[in-house]
Amino acid sequence: MSDHHPAAAVPLTVITGIDAAAKTRVALALLRSGGAGWSVLDNDGGATAAAAGALNLPSAQSSGCACCTGQVLIHAALVQLLRQHRPRQLLLVAAAAAEPQALRRALAQGSAMKAWEIARQLCVFDAALFAGVGDEARVLWQAQQDAADGVIQCGAAADTAAIEAQLDAAISLSKASSRRITS
Repeated sequence: MSDHHPAAAVPLTVITGIDAAAKTRVALALLRSGGAGWSVLDNDGGATAAAAGALNLPSAQSSGCACCTGQVLIHAALVQLLRQHRPRQLLLVAAAAAEPQALRRALAQGSAMKAWEIARQLCVFDAALFAGVGDEARVLWQAQQDAADGVIQCGAAADTAAIEAQLDAAISLSKASSRRITS
């Protein structure tokens, strides 16, 4: 994946996965290690937005399916974050039901595409939860993992240091990769 972004494009990191609490833990580790300049869009219930607010980072919430019915709301929220806060980086925590290919297409559509560029897609994985989901959810979560630049193992017992080490590895890998996430 290239570190070059068009002049006006802000890098967007997308986090997918089933467990909202685990995604919030991974998002917080990323935000703490990634320096200043983040704005956060939470499409997964609001816990990540609240945690970002506690760190004094601009955040917004969006409801609806990120890849279909809620994509207009997500575009509007991303544009609002960009206009109001002029972040150097954006973070989108997608709802568990986000289908990765449709989400990618949704984020690439519209005139706002020139405002952001998907820099990396991370999937939060918990083997214990994966074992307990039904077939349809298992297929979706496997698709999220397959589409991700990095998979972060984050079960209930994962500590912050382990999450940060996995994030560092995933980010290094995505920077070294020539694969770009596009529509």
